[in-house]
Amino acid sequence: MATATAHNAAGAQVTNHARARAGLPPVQANPQLARVAAQHACDMALRGRMTHLGSTTTGPSMRLKQSGYQPSIAAENIAAGPFSLTRVLSEWSTSPGHLDNILLPQVRDFGVGQALAEDGRTVYWAAVYAAPR
Repeated sequence: MATATAHNAAGAQVTNHARARAGLPPVQANPQLARVAAQHACDMALRGRMTHLGSTTTGPSMRLKQSGYQPSIAAENIAAGPFSLTRVLSEWSTSPGHLDNILLPQVRDFGVGQALAEDGRTVYWAAVYAAPR
């Protein structure tokens, strides 16, 4: 499912709140990263498996490069469950490993995506944090 511009902007806003508390520069909502995130969320939902490994990719850097974005750094947060955007962003902001990705100082761009699994209840989420070369 494609990420609505408003959802991507809301995700960047929450991300920037955490980054500001840490004294870091803000990220910008990037539609290309949102597409990459949404495609990975769809891939996870189709396979019914939460993983950073894609069905044809090894991680977020590879997915970004395939989309034409040349990252100098890339990180990804993923989740699966009955989570809304607000809840998944909150969960990532309070989880040490996920927060580490949010607070990478070099990151400049952000994108989030979601996909609903076949069961109609489980939402797969991916957020991509990156900076271009």
